[in-house]
Amino acid sequence: VLVKAMIAAELKGYKPDIMKLYTIIQPTNPKGENYVAYRETDPKKILKVFNKVMGTNLTPADLNSPEVNKRMQEDEKIAEEIKGIEELEDETVDTKGIKAGGEE
Repeated sequence: VLVKAMIAAELKGYKPDIMKLYTIIQPTNPKGENYVAYRETDPKKILKVFNKVMGTNLTPADLNSPEVNKRMQEDEKIAEEIKGIEELEDETVDTKGIKAGGEE
């Protein structure tokens, strides 16, 4: 939900600060003013905090717009491609016998 909210905010012309997701929205502080539990899935609860912190006015409908869903699919495709490259590198890189400086 938070990723979709960031995308929706950008599409609506806001410039959301991604660091606020990590520094102000507080999933590890249940008594914090801007607490959202890691496992929270209710868009209304999440957006209440997101809108307050980011200065936006998003609704659950904004999160499910065709434009947001398209961007999510594009982002997920890129993430899968990166994951595939990293897995391929892990399988093909053999660092056994290599000393510091790259000498064998």
